[in-house]
Amino acid sequence: MLDCIDLRTIAGNRYRLAHDHKPDVRATDDPWLLTIPAQFGHFYPHSAELIGFATNSRGPMARKLAALSFVTITQEGSDGYNLTFPAERFAEVALIARPKRRRQLTPEQRQAAIDRLADFRFSPAGGAQESGQIRVGTALDVLSAASPPLEAAQ
Repeated sequence: MLDCIDLRTIAGNRYRLAHDHKPDVRATDDPWLLTIPAQFGHFYPHSAELIGFATNSRGPMARKLAALSFVTITQEGSDGYNLTFPAERFAEVALIARPKRRRQLTPEQRQAAIDRLADFRFSPAGGAQESGQIRVGTALDVLSAASPPLEAAQ
């Protein structure tokens, strides 16, 4: 399999990561299927050295990106461009394409949200513990309690 740029290293904790639009993709850990959504399109791995950007339209932002000296137009369609550029120039393209950022809370904001939403936190139904709907222990404990040991089964 060919190597590709892992967008997780580029996005870090700063930008959102998305998966390809197929339903079974989240089950894999394939870096080829990762994207970084942006306001004017999305970034994707193109090769071991290049990152691709697919624009949503042929508007002024797409033309501005295509006009950069280090950007190559790999496909030009009626609905936008597919562009490639070296990975080390990501920051320059990101200023124009505006990748979507990850939500980052300070510890104070996080604690304020926990306190504010405490009344809406899930709590088990009354009597669920007694009726066996809530199992205490790990999945292995639950499975071992439900099945007899191998020696006793023979």
